[in-house]
Amino acid sequence: MLGCLLPAAEVFQTAIEGLPAGYWRDRGVYLAWVAHAYAGGREAEQAADLGRQALVVAGETGSARIIAELARLDGLLAQRRVVPQVGEFRAALTDVIPHQA
Repeated sequence: MLGCLLPAAEVFQTAIEGLPAGYWRDRGVYLAWVAHAYAGGREAEQAADLGRQALVVAGETGSARIIAELARLDGLLAQRRVVPQVGEFRAALTDVIPHQA
């Protein structure tokens, strides 16, 4: 699914694959954590795509925990806002929470 993974991303991806079907909120949090790993590895496109997947879960579950992780991801990606995927993620996130100035 994710191609060549960073070590931390690989750990979280393995955890996602092992989750039972009913653990939707946990899946959203883990997706956000994989996104953090990619953002830290300077792979903004992948991080933003995963962030949008987690945002879908947050929207469906109303999870404040996922939103908090995505707000953190937003900060990690702020300097890469010119990357199209990052702009799309940030715009989608703005619908849920406003960006800090």
